[in-house]
Amino acid sequence: MENKSYELIASNNMKYVAGINFRNKLNNMYEMKVWICSSMREISLLYVYYDLGGERVAISDDGKYVATAQYKDYGESKLYVYEVDSGKTIFENASLKRIQWVMFGNSGSLMTGTESSGMFVFDIFSGICTSTMKGKRVFYNQFGEDILLLKEKKIKYGKQVYTPSTFAYLYAAGAPMGILLSEVNGHLLYYNNEQLCWKSDILDLGHFISMYYDEKTNIVFGILLNPRKKGDERMHLVLLAGNSGEIIFISSIETASYVFALDTESVLIVNGKGRIYVFEDNRLKTRAFTI
Repeated sequence: MENKSYELIASNNMKYVAGINFRNKLNNMYEMKVWICSSMREISLLYVYYDLGGERVAISDDGKYVATAQYKDYGESKLYVYEVDSGKTIFENASLKRIQWVMFGNSGSLMTGTESSGMFVFDIFSGICTSTMKGKRVFYNQFGEDILLLKEKKIKYGKQVYTPSTFAYLYAAGAPMGILLSEVNGHLLYYNNEQLCWKSDILDLGHFISMYYDEKTNIVFGILLNPRKKGDERMHLVLLAGNSGEIIFISSIETASYVFALDTESVLIVNGKGRIYVFEDNRLKTRAFTI
């Protein structure tokens, strides 16, 4: 039996998950599946153009559209938007070079960033580029305005600019009264405007590659990666108290692609090998879903 493994991405509202299977291609297009998080039921199977690396895949909050990108030079580096239900291509653009990431915005907008040319916003229905921005990356923030990575050593949120203690920032996420910032080979930090509220101190396990602040439970969920480790010691799930950064729970998890998602009751930690983790009753429970 084939050991399937998908590269996952969740919608901004965490209600849908899309995954790409790099082992299954048809006419140079990769297999993509889409699941609805309330039941983790598969709702679509389609084939898309895509290049591995970066974050070159996104799914809209209504689950109707997926976007992908290719990392190539002018004329070959393309953006695509597909209808989830039909698999039909509704948007294609080849005006950019070396696309690094894509993210859906509001009302049919698609944001993307390139290696060196800045960031661009497209209307997926008209195909028009509606605006451009300076910077490297935008991180979605469920609590307020999005977080802007100006360069590897500068993040801007509101009027405040933050600089890491290590050589670069890796990831950023929203928090009720501020933002969470992950440093490469460094700490996870929680800022309220310019004030540092707390920082994590678990450097021996690696750095945070993704985080989610659950306001309902006041818990920060984080995935840590240690590039120097192998096997089950390579990745860990960590839960931190939102008001202090104190460790609530920590466990090694299998090496895979992970996203955070929401069902009607809980935060789901979903991996691309068909497993879901849920923290309930002070312990980590697991179950499978069909991939």
